[in-house]
Amino acid sequence: MSSDRAMDVTENADEKNMMSGALFAKGYKADPKMDPIDVWRHFTTRGHQGRVTCVAANADANIIITGGVDFSLRVWRFDNMYESFALVAVLNLPVPKAALDQATEAMSCFEQFKGLIVPKKISWDNEPSQGVSAINFICDFETSPAGPRMSQTASGTIGGKQAQGMKEKKRVINGPIICGAADGSLHVLDFAKIPSAKDTSEAVYTHEPQMHTGMINDICTLPDPTSEADQGLRAFFVLTASEDGTSRILIMKVKEVDSPVFKPREDIKRNWIVDLLFFAGGGRSAMHELEEADKAYQFVSMEDFRELQHPSPVFETHCLDLDFDNMEDDSKRLVAFITCTSEGMFLWNVDGDNLAFLKVSTKSAKVHGADGAITRNNVIECKKHTSVASVIKRTTAINEYGEEKPRVHALLFLHGTGVSTNESDQTYGYVGVWGIQDGILGQKDKRGALIFNQARHESFVDEILNRKKNQKGQHETTDAEPLCVYQRTGDLLDVDQSGFSTKFALQLGEDQSTVDMWSLQAIAPGSLVVEPDGPGSLLVTPGKEELLLQFAHRARVADIIVVENAEGPAMLTGCEDGSVFAWDLDGDDKGQIYAELRSLTALEIIMPPLVLFITSAQLLSFAFGPGIPWQGDVHENAKLVHHICIGDINMVFEVDKEMIFWPEMICIRSAMLLFMLTAVFGLDERMDDLVAKGYNWQRYRDERYSFGPAHLLVKLTTTMRTATYLFMQLCSTVLVVPMMKAVANAVHCIDQGEGLVVKAAPTVQCFKGRHLQLTISLSLLVFPFLFMLIPFAVVGGDAHYVPSNCLFEWKFWQKKNAWRLSATRKATTLHLGFLHVNPHYVFVSLAVELAGKIALPVAATLMAAQPLTQMILISTLNFGMWFNSMLHAPYVERKFCVVVQGLKLLIFVAAATGVLTVIHNDPSSFLSVKILLGATLLLIIMISLQLCLVESQKPCAKKFNIEDVENAKNGGSVDEEAPLLEGAGAASKE
Repeated sequence: MSSDRAMDVTENADEKNMMSGALFAKGYKADPKMDPIDVWRHFTTRGHQGRVTCVAANADANIIITGGVDFSLRVWRFDNMYESFALVAVLNLPVPKAALDQATEAMSCFEQFKGLIVPKKISWDNEPSQGVSAINFICDFETSPAGPRMSQTASGTIGGKQAQGMKEKKRVINGPIICGAADGSLHVLDFAKIPSAKDTSEAVYTHEPQMHTGMINDICTLPDPTSEADQGLRAFFVLTASEDGTSRILIMKVKEVDSPVFKPREDIKRNWIVDLLFFAGGGRSAMHELEEADKAYQFVSMEDFRELQHPSPVFETHCLDLDFDNMEDDSKRLVAFITCTSEGMFLWNVDGDNLAFLKVSTKSAKVHGADGAITRNNVIECKKHTSVASVIKRTTAINEYGEEKPRVHALLFLHGTGVSTNESDQTYGYVGVWGIQDGILGQKDKRGALIFNQARHESFVDEILNRKKNQKGQHETTDAEPLCVYQRTGDLLDVDQSGFSTKFALQLGEDQSTVDMWSLQAIAPGSLVVEPDGPGSLLVTPGKEELLLQFAHRARVADIIVVENAEGPAMLTGCEDGSVFAWDLDGDDKGQIYAELRSLTALEIIMPPLVLFITSAQLLSFAFGPGIPWQGDVHENAKLVHHICIGDINMVFEVDKEMIFWPEMICIRSAMLLFMLTAVFGLDERMDDLVAKGYNWQRYRDERYSFGPAHLLVKLTTTMRTATYLFMQLCSTVLVVPMMKAVANAVHCIDQGEGLVVKAAPTVQCFKGRHLQLTISLSLLVFPFLFMLIPFAVVGGDAHYVPSNCLFEWKFWQKKNAWRLSATRKATTLHLGFLHVNPHYVFVSLAVELAGKIALPVAATLMAAQPLTQMILISTLNFGMWFNSMLHAPYVERKFCVVVQGLKLLIFVAAATGVLTVIHNDPSSFLSVKILLGATLLLIIMISLQLCLVESQKPCAKKFNIEDVENAKNGGSVDEEAPLLEGAGAASKE
């Protein structure tokens, strides 16, 4: 970029403040003054519409940015209160009118009608090369006195982890977000606070519309090792990769400010009136210590430094943070940048000089055969390369003077497809590995060992640099064969970034919807008597690598990266359905999803309050059972409602008891048996696999019409999967009370003078004939059913979180119990706003609720002959559930927590009034009804007062439309009231 194209926002402070103020549109918040439809829109449209093309994260993975074909970049931040990721910002790029017209043509009439309530979900996947195509962070760690500086490398992953012996890892300094688009434009969004602005996080935006003539495929960043601090400024290299066959090295200057990129959530304001009512009314235990505000890098300027020419499109870039400050060699001789084309991998120094060209090609690949023999005569030649990955490992070494010297190791992984002479010239996928130590490319000796000859490297590089003074545009080649070559197939590739050893690699499978994890570590570093020279010494022999895990997705995967969070390595995947998943790669939750970044479905929004309403109605109805002497009219109406709530059909429609009894028992036993079979054999998981195979079916992909036989078959399979999950959810939630009521009725016997008979079916004699068989079958089914019900109930009936292998982890009192972990993971995977349950107490809250739903119908049925004892038991159980909700706040959002606790208190008050009704025993008296109405009115007043005084946690996300910036530059106004999450930015006129 020439000087006239340099982006600079420091020349005029007033202009900068005006520009940022115009851009910073009003936050999209849900409050009592706004239409509830806006809240609905926020949660149903916060995710991408269409394919997610790129994913990146900051160094500690608490901020994730995603880009998609919907011409938008979305910023997600870990909310420390909800312990899940929330959408905080959206950058909408201009949409070409042709692309918008083509996308809207795919919308059906129903979708257009639905757009009146929910913003239109435009189909952006008609054209694959559009929208946001590459993203990354400017991000770094604070300088650590215990060791070398740690920094982030390409694709948002951590280039180095804490070296052995380091005391602690310093905090992350977040900076501007860099976004590349399919039209070749580059955009920079800076969320650091402007010092002269008000006490809110502002944002500066700038862009270069013609950075490349082709799509930008990748972006990586690297702290500039050659720059010195000037007036408090810090320099970073930004390396782009484009379809036009070029990569640009840009230099971005930033300055450190005291404000965080995103302000931590403010503490809930306490109110003594609210604290007095209901013992603080809930939500108090949902709060925990807020994270400390980090410093931030604020964007200052960016200028062009060098253009790197390639023979074909560049699809990936990597930057190696080799800690040049602590190295004795000249930085111009060391590898700093990596670019990859279909021909191979290019290595460059910080000045943009090509030092080497590598490809997966070897004349004596080391392969471990099935019989254990090792061969080296396997000739491999890859003609096309598809992906590259890199990792940096930091150690210390003792030099000849006995001093500790930092040493930086790098491993480069390059995937290609080609032929092998030992495989009858058949095409396979191969992954070649090279080693770099302190910026020097390793070479294999005759024994196959990896050596780093500094003198030879310096001579080789100096010769290259001297020759380049007279010959421009030529690329260097080298005879550096890979350290080893693995036979693995997959387009996307990334590797473990943690620790000293590289434990695993992640690669997209051939079906494009499954990510394979395969082993790279032959032995753990601590298992050797003599420590290895570098991470390359610990790599497993080719042919001995093993498949460790497979990560199945419901849609095809478009991007994968490995990141490092506070708990260890993790993987982020972006999918074609607009979803982004975060997978745990280590520890007890290895292979599990711990975060989903997507829009909520209507069912996910409706089901929680619907289940809460039905459950509350069921529990409340036990205060108006048939044996409770309420006033006549009230008693009849309440009894009818009670039978409806618990699903007592024969009482509602006055069906013959004997006629309905046996069919009901068959249904109950069948439901229990089907539930247990589904749980034990993982039928829900098998349905997921079947649906995934259907979507990957070649005939399904080739069909043009949605009503074709392959599409109909896939839709049928999808419907069956949905029905399976819905059945498991219903059995774990709203059907628990009716099923336990039916079981209690089946064994509730009374004496009518001629022996014991079933009260629900007086013609059936107890414990004889068919009833004896029924009793035995129920005794064999009920207890295993209740046992298996617990792990499903504590996750709200969502079978996705109860794999068959953790079904029998019954030691729930242990902190790391699988059931507890599943409940917490379910509570934190998706950010549900005011419906978000408290992750700290979710297991206890739902387990106590399940116990109440089991005990209440049993006590109400078996103690029906003793109304006073029955109501005392029911009141005690309801009091326990209310007290537990006060002790363990069930929801994070305080307003909703107040409502839930008020409902539970109302249920207890109704049951306590039922006790007074039994004691009073006057069906003609309205005394009990008046007491209940008075208590209900008082509760409504108290809850209303709380709702007015309690501050709500409002969903808020910032909107940035590029065309608003251009309008502001020209003196126009910005529409701050525009909906935040529209399909995309406004269409351009051209």
